[in-house]
Amino acid sequence: MLIIFNIELALLYIVGGDMSYTQKSRLLEVAITFVVLFNYLQAVLSMTPEAQMDPSLASGLLIKLVIQTVVMLVVMHSILAAFNSKYANRAKDEREQAIALKAKSVSLFILQLGVVNAVFALLVNTVYPIPMSPVHQLVIAALLSEIIGGAVEVWLLQRG
Repeated sequence: MLIIFNIELALLYIVGGDMSYTQKSRLLEVAITFVVLFNYLQAVLSMTPEAQMDPSLASGLLIKLVIQTVVMLVVMHSILAAFNSKYANRAKDEREQAIALKAKSVSLFILQLGVVNAVFALLVNTVYPIPMSPVHQLVIAALLSEIIGGAVEVWLLQRG
């Protein structure tokens, strides 16, 4: 009961707090991406190593991931736009665009590290078997880069 109350308070603060619309939007996107990453990791780590290498299971898991993400983002943006209808259709100003560009550069750097890691794992896999498929490593790297980039953007927007 206390956890539900705390979640409600956090959502009320996010929806009605003193943060800008862009901050609220990115913070909720980070939270949704974190939930999607958690669900994906739970699904991947519960598979056997043979099942992780199966392309049909990986494609099914990716389709589920995309559908889950799209539905959650549409619902989140609809709720946020309903509570902040005055700011929902405004374009980003120059400061917000510069902050978004800086956050994307951090996000892309993390994604590059993830791609290098997956390629290295693919090359080394014959000598030292790695228990996770490179496809899953790429998806996890993409989700982590999105979370880190969004968190950096929220932090930069808060800092000013």
